[in-house]
Amino acid sequence: MHFLLTTLNVVHVLSSTVPEEKEDETPAEIRKRCKWENDDYICRGHILNGMSDSLFDIYQNVENAKRLWNDLESKYIAEDASSKKFLVSNFNNYKMVDSRPVMEQYNELLRILGQFTQHDIKMDECFAVSSVIDKLPPSWKDFKHTLKHQKEELSLVQLGSHFRKFCYLHVFDPYFSLFHTWHASPCVVKAKAKLYSSSILIMLDISIYIDGLSSMKKK
Repeated sequence: MHFLLTTLNVVHVLSSTVPEEKEDETPAEIRKRCKWENDDYICRGHILNGMSDSLFDIYQNVENAKRLWNDLESKYIAEDASSKKFLVSNFNNYKMVDSRPVMEQYNELLRILGQFTQHDIKMDECFAVSSVIDKLPPSWKDFKHTLKHQKEELSLVQLGSHFRKFCYLHVFDPYFSLFHTWHASPCVVKAKAKLYSSSILIMLDISIYIDGLSSMKKK
């Protein structure tokens, strides 16, 4: 909106007041006052035109563009400050749990951090990575310890990649145990594991691996 008002050459009324009307005004002073009043009318009209119906009903009787702009700015700066506090609190208090897929929770944290950017909240990526690692659930305790003692600095993207790899290991580990203790005659066993990665369900079909084990037993 400010860009539009600047383009229309009426933005000056947001930071100035109407020239006072005098009894002995010169023609130049009359033209200056009339121009300001016309610019104010255009500026106020464009601001009101950009509002929703509910906001228009509230602000339509504000007397000039400067007052209207200041009222809106005060309202939304206060709301934005409140939103920032909520986002920071939301991120700080977020804790991952074992009952939900880690990648699903990781993506929720990424969405919160994305909102940080929208609200111009600055957070060092190294600090963000460290904070996300600290939020890992109890069952990831050893993996968390490994990540925190890595010498190389990770980006959020690299951290997500590590999470995905660890998820795969968690899923396959019980199946490996099953395969290595399989003593019955070879048969077709099919196991499908569900993983959440970037909110997309990935189905990992491990029939080929089982078939390979069966062939090895025959030999």
